Amino acid sequence: MTDSIFYYDSIDIPDSRLNKFKRVLTSCFMFLSAYVIANLVHHLFLGLLSWIIGYQTTIGFHTVSSAPYDYAHWSSLRVLFLYATTPFICLIAAYVIYMVVLSNTEIISRSRAFFFWLQACFVNVFLTQLFIIPMGTNPRYANGFYRSFAIVTTWFHLPGEVFVVATILAGLLAILWGYVMAPEIQRYSFSSRLVQTVGGKNKVAMQVYLLPILLGMPAIVWFSNTLSFLLHILLLSLFFLPWLGIFIRHRMDMGIVRCNKEDVLNQWPVIEFVVMLVVWTLAVVFFDR
Repeated sequence: MTDSIFYYDSIDIPDSRLNKFKRVLTSCFMFLSAYVIANLVHHLFLGLLSWIIGYQTTIGFHTVSSAPYDYAHWSSLRVLFLYATTPFICLIAAYVIYMVVLSNTEIISRSRAFFFWLQACFVNVFLTQLFIIPMGTNPRYANGFYRSFAIVTTWFHLPGEVFVVATILAGLLAILWGYVMAPEIQRYSFSSRLVQTVGGKNKVAMQVYLLPILLGMPAIVWFSNTLSFLLHILLLSLFFLPWLGIFIRHRMDMGIVRCNKEDVLNQWPVIEFVVMLVVWTLAVVFFDR
């Protein structure tokens, strides 16, 4: 009984605002790099598959076009191969990252934090393609949401309204992902004592996950164009649903999380900034279309 009371008590761990800012900034730069990489990988695979089956392909960060567009040049098998495959490639990539990097709890480092964000962004791409099916089949929104699963649904003349269940499922899966990955976020805490409390866990998750997303959102919205603006807004919005899963996990799970005493995110993110700058420069110069 004493342990339970101790767990829900608030423990004040001395920490400066500068340290909190550096953690948020470091995680934010990782998030921005991972976001661009995950979305580009999705489009690069889509473009590669389009090229393999013989279409004239233009690959961009915002969209991928495969010409000719006439129905006579397409078939059900080609539509399935091209547009139902690529979201699952992102899901497989997220699973590989988890198995190769995140399943090892002995190593906690800045690179591990980056791979956490990369996994999160790959999962986000898959869930977003699932989430937008009803909107992608609606002519009012088709310009921005007519992608992947929505294209498959339209091709087979399936009523988009039925796939509201896919939207609900994507939301629930986002919450579940947050619930499952909550302990991973706590590994970047600078204090093992801090994450023994609900309030402490929430503070760490704010610095590692929530605030970096809020800080990075304006840059992503700025990079979007008229075709991708709504899609990127939705991509970013789906990052907030896992917060509910994280919050639920914090209230229910009293397990001890292995932390890193080195406080790996508490440093000026020079390397992270350079990596982000390179990734975004390449995206703007070569794929801003």
